[in-house]
Amino acid sequence: VNRVEVIPGDVLLWSRRMPPLPAESPWIIFVSPPWKFFHTRLAEINLLLKALVEIAPGKSRLLVESDDQLAVESLPERFGFHETEESWDTRAVSPAMLHQKSL
Repeated sequence: VNRVEVIPGDVLLWSRRMPPLPAESPWIIFVSPPWKFFHTRLAEINLLLKALVEIAPGKSRLLVESDDQLAVESLPERFGFHETEESWDTRAVSPAMLHQKSL
């Protein structure tokens, strides 16, 4: 069964208070905050990414859309929760950058 569930909200708060999330199948985690947050709230974004990756089912995929000023080195290199975690694959999708990895 193909199914999608979109959970809106102020997700930067999720690193401190994660809502219940289904874990029956892999997730596609798409994080695309206002781009200025990568320059003013990067620590919060990285905490959110870590919190999501920690509870994500295996074989999930993490995608982070940023402006072209964010170096991939600003994101955590590895989270260490999944043995199958891959390196970041960064691609230009003008005017954005798409950083993605399999978990």
